[in-house]
Amino acid sequence: MMERLASKPLGVLWTALAGLIAFAVGAVVITLIGSAADQSFLLSGVAGGIGGLLLAILVGLWKKLPQFVAACLFGVPIAILAAFGIAGLFDLVPILPESFSSSGLADALAIGIMGAVYGAMIGGILYGFRAMTFFALISGLAALPFGFLVRAFNQGAPIRGQILQILAPLTIDDPNMLVIITGIGFAMALALGLYRRMNSPSDAG
Repeated sequence: MMERLASKPLGVLWTALAGLIAFAVGAVVITLIGSAADQSFLLSGVAGGIGGLLLAILVGLWKKLPQFVAACLFGVPIAILAAFGIAGLFDLVPILPESFSSSGLADALAIGIMGAVYGAMIGGILYGFRAMTFFALISGLAALPFGFLVRAFNQGAPIRGQILQILAPLTIDDPNMLVIITGIGFAMALALGLYRRMNSPSDAG
């Protein structure tokens, strides 16, 4: 059933929605376990593992379940380190205006890079080296809006308070990690849905 769904446009939408839900659940779990920044980073892998497991179940990735969950678990902290490492290089580039970093655009771009790194890792593990470019491109672009949302949070935009109000029953004080993990999970899932749709045997004929 999942194989037939994967070949249809609805399958792409379902996979993306499943990723959004699955990684949001994982992100909420880690914010409830630990709120300190160092704990959040260490637990980000747990969020990835939970999100990966739920996503695999929801979209029927049974044959590659262990590899997928392991990749999701280890991929989140690796992507975070890689993305902020790359974004930190922007401060060393003399041709970029100082306003670039102070505007928060570097942070937003870092999350786009994070999505690209995470997507490339998952795509490569699931489908091989050739899939990495496709996953990186789609995941990076799809993660960018979440990066701009985090940028808005950091600049004190009203939407931060509105989201914190919604999350009040969960006693979440900092929504950044929640948005980051949910965003890269959604972005990767969208790339997964599109890749399965494009490469489904059902499409031929």
